[in-house]
Amino acid sequence: MAAKAAAAPWPSRWRRSSCKAESKDGIHWTRPELGIFEFEGSKKNNIIWMVQASGGKQLYDGSFVPFRDINPNCKPDARYKTFARQWSLLDGGLGLNVFKSRDGIHWSLMHDKPVITDGQFDTANVGFWDELRGRYVALYRDVGRGMASGGGYHFPDGY
Repeated sequence: MAAKAAAAPWPSRWRRSSCKAESKDGIHWTRPELGIFEFEGSKKNNIIWMVQASGGKQLYDGSFVPFRDINPNCKPDARYKTFARQWSLLDGGLGLNVFKSRDGIHWSLMHDKPVITDGQFDTANVGFWDELRGRYVALYRDVGRGMASGGGYHFPDGY
């Protein structure tokens, strides 16, 4: 579930966020009050991720699509992973950063630099552990030869 909030203090008209919703039957949903991010003056909300600026140098954007890591060697504090598009506010560079979470609610950056830098990353950037190949795979949008195309990436070991 995603929400948009108006008037962000960075170069965007909208403040993007990702939220947690729970359901026992897939029909009736509740929004847990998590108290992590402030929105319209209150932390009484279900936001697990909001566009963030880091030291005035990087902007971590939406397209936040978490997955449960089924890699048998996954560390407990990284049981959930996701991508966030990183914009450099200094040079306009783009990249995908990997974030990790123990519980799928509280997130932290896994690496100092983007793991993928060749692409547009402006749609749902999806990652997963590929059991058949025994490695992580990312699916994202790239632009080649003047038209949109899908991109795929195999992470090096250690991610």
